[in-house]
Amino acid sequence: MRTIHACLAALVLAGCSINQQQLATQYATLKLLEGEHVTQEAVLTRVDRVRLLLDGDDLPIEAVYQAIGWHGLQPSDRLLVSAILADVGSVSPGDRINSDAARVVLDWIETAARMH
Repeated sequence: MRTIHACLAALVLAGCSINQQQLATQYATLKLLEGEHVTQEAVLTRVDRVRLLLDGDDLPIEAVYQAIGWHGLQPSDRLLVSAILADVGSVSPGDRINSDAARVVLDWIETAARMH
């Protein structure tokens, strides 16, 4: 019986963790859109660019940076993007991100952008 309770508690905690990641990602996206320098269209365009790169293989982080126009982002926006990328497990040059995880995060970002 204790094993069942422990398993249920672990599942609940895992679910909370995923919801917290989703909330943080969507909150960061909305905060980005509340500024004057990023539009809903720009976010959705960048989401589409990254989605086009996902073909089932892990994706080099440099490809994501190029697709989103990393060098043209404000420092605060780079910080938000880095935090979002950390949710899919990669932020360092030479790293690769998991395509399946990236698709989930892109869905979260798109949903938040469409709320704006």
